Order: sequence, then structure tokens, then C-alpha cells
Amino acid sequence: MDELIEAGVRQGTVLGFSEQLTNKSQEFTVLEKVIKKGRYGHFESKGVSKDHLYVILTQDCSISSGKYIELAQLKKKIVKDEGKVQHLLLGKDYSKLYVKIDGTIYESEESLLTKVPKEILVKALGDGDLKVSTSLDVNCIKIILDWRLLAYRREPFPDNFNRKLDAYFQQSHFWFTGFLAANQDNIHSVRVFVTPEDEEADEYCFAITLILTENGQEKDAEISDALVKMIGEFSEIEGIKGIQNEGFDVHDIDFPENLTISFTVGLDDFSFANAYVMREFNFQYLCY
Repeated sequence: MDELIEAGVRQGTVLGFSEQLTNKSQEFTVLEKVIKKGRYGHFESKGVSKDHLYVILTQDCSISSGKYIELAQLKKKIVKDEGKVQHLLLGKDYSKLYVKIDGTIYESEESLLTKVPKEILVKALGDGDLKVSTSLDVNCIKIILDWRLLAYRREPFPDNFNRKLDAYFQQSHFWFTGFLAANQDNIHSVRVFVTPEDEEADEYCFAITLILTENGQEKDAEISDALVKMIGEFSEIEGIKGIQNEGFDVHDIDFPENLTISFTVGLDDFSFANAYVMREFNFQYLCY
């Protein structure tokens, strides 16, 4: 088995410096230089502190076979009102991300992403200069990877639809997004169909399907009720029509063959064909 994997280092693992090191320790100085040298772009002058943490971004297979390991630097951030930084916790700002670890918020910056030679990490962990602090949960890993990868690859919904959806979230005090966050272990992903694709259309029709985990299927009725409420409320916004609302005339629109209008489905019931017509929703799609 690979030495790093054997030491408990996988994608999402958080590393920290040993308490025995100081900012003037030779071991710390060596690691500081390596971290700065590996940064993308020209950000070697930005500091490295003994209090910083580093989350592993590299996939497990590349940890085993690659020469370099990509890390995101994390530094503690004092946040007085968490409600005002939700966009940073959800990865909507591609230059900066906030990550919550054991109740403490840390800040990561795109400019401080770095890649470190694998043998350096192996030695530092073996010598006790670095240690495994914790691991990010699945949802947090997904957000940080989306933040890292989707800056230019995301496929946003039409702009006017996004603006109307954001207006609904604000008017409803974000209860639905809070519901999704509270059920992150029950909801695998959210799939949305929107038509037309026109960025500034006067009217949009939409459908939302929640793909449930095995645990989530046990709460199907509760989750479906919340989605029905959301679809009904959002449909009250001018220019928005929910396909799944009672009384919607499905003959008005030529729907794609593989559109599903079920409120919820299990993982086994959602196919690649369904995914082709229903984009995965995450908060990064709402960009302004």
C-alpha cells in the first residue's frame, strides 16, 4: 500500500503542523519554502503560518501513483455573522472559499493552492513535522472540489431564471436551501429542468427532482412535502411555472423524452438519460 494512504492521507484529509515546531524551526522553514514554491502563479511571497491547515485535493489514485500532491491552504477566519458569508461557504466566489471544520471557519484562496512533492509529505509525516488533523465530511469535500474545478466548467441555468430563483430564496428567507443543507445525508443531489434556454426569456417552465440516498428514501414523504411547497411558492414568482404543479397543462410544451417529473427518485432510478436533460443544481450556478 502507498505510504501516504497507509498514513491515513486521502482526498479530503486535513494536515496540520506539529505543536513541537515553531515558525523558526528548521523543519518548518523547509516545509514553508516547499509550500511557497509549489503555488500556482506568482504568490510565493504570501505567508505560511504554523497555525495554517492544508486539505488534500488530489484523488486517492493519484496519491498512490503521482509525484505531487495538491493542497489547499486554510487559515482561521473570524466570522461574526455566518449568514453574510453563505456564498463563501458554498463556493460561489472562485477566488476565496470558507470551510467549516469542527465549528471553526477557515479561509482558502485560489492563489494559495499549492502542489508539494510526495516524498516531502511522506518524510514530514514520518518525522512528525506534519500530522493528520481530521478529514472533511463528504459534503464539504464536494464543495471544495467544485470550487476548485468549476470556475470555468460550470453550466449555469439561464440568467433570468437564476435571478428569479435568487429572488425567491431571499423572499422566502432561504428556508428551502436550509432544508437541503439539513438533509445533506438524505439527498444525494438536486436535478433541475428549465425551458427555454433563452437567457432573458419572459417565462420559464421548470421541474425539480431530488435524488435520495438509501437513508433519504426512508424520509421520502417529508422530503417530497418540502419540495412540493417550494415548487408552489416559486411558481408564484412572475414568469415562473412549475411543471409538477397540479393543473399544469403538459400539452403546452414539447418536453424531452427522458425528463422525469417525479418529486423524488432513488439513485438506482435516475439514469444517464435523465441526467442529460436535468442539470445538477448546486449553489455555484447562482452567480451574480
